[in-house]
Amino acid sequence: MGGGDDTLARMRAQAESELAAGKGMIDRAEETLAALDWLEESLREGQRNGEVQPAAVTIARPDLKTAILRVLNQEPEKLWDRDELYAELIRRGWGPGGANPRNTFTARLRDLELAQKLRRLDRDTFTSVKNEGALAM
Repeated sequence: MGGGDDTLARMRAQAESELAAGKGMIDRAEETLAALDWLEESLREGQRNGEVQPAAVTIARPDLKTAILRVLNQEPEKLWDRDELYAELIRRGWGPGGANPRNTFTARLRDLELAQKLRRLDRDTFTSVKNEGALAM
């Protein structure tokens, strides 16, 4: 098939990456629901015992630029394909929102590249600026 083999392989890799990200999201959602069940039961128990209710619990979610940098800097030597990086953000629940989240993600990558907070090695490959072995192209 020639060049089509490459395209099909990339499409398959992207679909597998998105599937893995989706499974990760399901796992995190189930863990969150279990934690919420526990918290709700603890609050009900506290009410029954006349204890003071704790303040509202909030889960901090980093902004998209911070999220991208956290992923890159956790394994600074790793080279990330754009699709892998996007899938990892989704897996962690840090993916962008909006009408076109993929475009938002790409725009933030570009912002971080221009600010020299990450390295772009080629069209679709990124790494941390802490990656001493990576040569910026």
